[in-house]
This record gives sequence, structure tokens and C-alpha cells, in this order.
Amino acid sequence: MEALMPGLETKATWFVSFDASENAKQPTRKTRTFSNESDARQFARKMVAVGGVPMAGTINPHLPKRVIPSSMVVDWIEGALTTPD
Repeated sequence: MEALMPGLETKATWFVSFDASENAKQPTRKTRTFSNESDARQFARKMVAVGGVPMAGTINPHLPKRVIPSSMVVDWIEGALTTPD
């Protein structure tokens, strides 16, 4: 997490989970957390660019709860999915 001021950390509210498998026999997923949706979107964009299949969402107890399945990540990255207020 990044610190805004020394001693204070921002709380992660978004995650991006992605396939980190070295081989197909043992699938492995890794997750990175982000303090905002914009940073999560930027990371997901990089994953898609290299052929990754990420999914994303908000971390509990953050509201509103958002889950972006891998089938909708490209729309989310491009801004086609709106964020509820």
C-alpha cells in the first residue's frame, strides 16, 4: 500500500486477481490490491495486454460491492461499465 503521509497508509479497496500459472497442470492465481479503482483498472489493462485473464472487484467491507468477472473486464477497463454512486 502507498502512504499519503508518513505513518499513514491508504486502505486498499480494490483487487485484481490474475492467472500466475507457470504450467497448465497446476493453475495458480495471484491477487494485487489497490487503493482506488483507477489503479486497479490500469493494472488490469496491463494484464489483458499481455494475454492475461484478470477479474476484479472491491474488497469487503467496501460499499458499494463490485465484482468484475473476467468476461466483463475489457468493458470495465474501457469504461463501458459504470460505477454505481
